[in-house]
Amino acid sequence: MKRLSILGVLIALVVMVAAVPAQGDTVTEHDFVISIIDPDNPCQPAVGEAVINFLDHFSVAANGSLHGTHMETGNFVLTGPAGVEGATGHYTFWGGFNANPRQFGGWFTLRIKGTNVDGSTFQINMMGQERDGANPFEFFQFNCHDKGRPTRV
Repeated sequence: MKRLSILGVLIALVVMVAAVPAQGDTVTEHDFVISIIDPDNPCQPAVGEAVINFLDHFSVAANGSLHGTHMETGNFVLTGPAGVEGATGHYTFWGGFNANPRQFGGWFTLRIKGTNVDGSTFQINMMGQERDGANPFEFFQFNCHDKGRPTRV
């Protein structure tokens, strides 16, 4: 339902700015701290913090169509039982969308690599793609690699 709300807002923006000349905006942020709360993650339970850098770019074409991208990279520290350090690592996320009054398309990739306090490693890869409109489709893939053994979730 949340996805449909976001889609509705984006389509409304496309309709409202249809007469606006082409324009764009880019936002960057460095050393931004975020909380990670995902204790039920099937690959690596995650509660902790990440320090990230990100770049967002949005543009509106003269015909009112929208394009946006988001790139993010950061280092994280996850908390284990009893509040001690459980894992550290690095992640990279990239996503984007295109929208016009007839359809919306979005995509993303996420790669997480980490090391547990015992020295074992883990890797999580996610990717997804979605298109609404005349020919809708949705694709999502989530893979875990724990100590070199891939598992599709």
